[in-house]
Amino acid sequence: MVSSTEMINIIEGEYEMESIEMLECRVCGGPAHGYNFDQISCDSCKAFFRRNALRYRPKLKCRYNASCEIRVETRRLCTYCRLKKCFDIKMRKEWIRTEEECRTINQIYYQINSFNINNRYILSLSLIQFYKKIPHFKQINLEDQILLIKCNISHLIHIHYILKDNFIENSNIDLYLNKWINSNLYQQMSKIHYSFNCFIQYPIILIIVLVAFMFIINLSRLPDYQLSLQLIDRHLISEHHNFFITLLWKYLNIIYDKKDAIRAIEFIVFQFLRYQLLIYEMGSIILNQINPDQFHPLMKSVLCLT
Repeated sequence: MVSSTEMINIIEGEYEMESIEMLECRVCGGPAHGYNFDQISCDSCKAFFRRNALRYRPKLKCRYNASCEIRVETRRLCTYCRLKKCFDIKMRKEWIRTEEECRTINQIYYQINSFNINNRYILSLSLIQFYKKIPHFKQINLEDQILLIKCNISHLIHIHYILKDNFIENSNIDLYLNKWINSNLYQQMSKIHYSFNCFIQYPIILIIVLVAFMFIINLSRLPDYQLSLQLIDRHLISEHHNFFITLLWKYLNIIYDKKDAIRAIEFIVFQFLRYQLLIYEMGSIILNQINPDQFHPLMKSVLCLT
């Protein structure tokens, strides 16, 4: 029998994910993922610099003595001092794209990617390959494997994106997602993605979630045409699900106290259910705008179109 520790090592080893380098924003000291405008900065300071660096600076004034301390907690209090610090650390305003440059780049991206949501097929396939390496998944028969993937991959694929993108929002995968859905739906999906940043220091939590939630149908909001589908070996699948849920619970209790571990479980289940509703809504919108025959068969399952 594989121990909990051994299983964590197995699934962590099988899941190919780049290591997350924790950096500190040179402007406010908050967590950063990389360089923006030639300096290490967080997403907030990157956006702030892009909005304000080209403004006529004499119009900006500090209400105090132009020496405000810029921290995560105070960075929104003084535009003048925050922008001054950006320039003090040599952030480069000439690297900010003009509106014309942005339009040109967007046109190029659109020509390459326009209505090509099948780009998601590659990541969907990589997630399936990950499942096929898990010993417990290989123990169930092929028909049940197909049914579990068909019912659950659309609800779990966004966690796979989050891990593959190292928790960075607005990846290239989602660059044109809002072209197929309304802005409100896109913002709700983006908000769920962002909410999982609470696990940025412990990505193994989401990797275990990917496995645990694959072995379940009870939480899945199945379309009418899937309600009649039945698992062949429901008992074995239930055992696997219980094993990985227990594994997740043990791991959460190592990291957090019991109260916070309970909150983490509640949060994960709530976001899982919430994302299901958004996925089905997105599928309905896409069906009304795009011919489903354009999609790869796997992407039809991911988008709940079949």
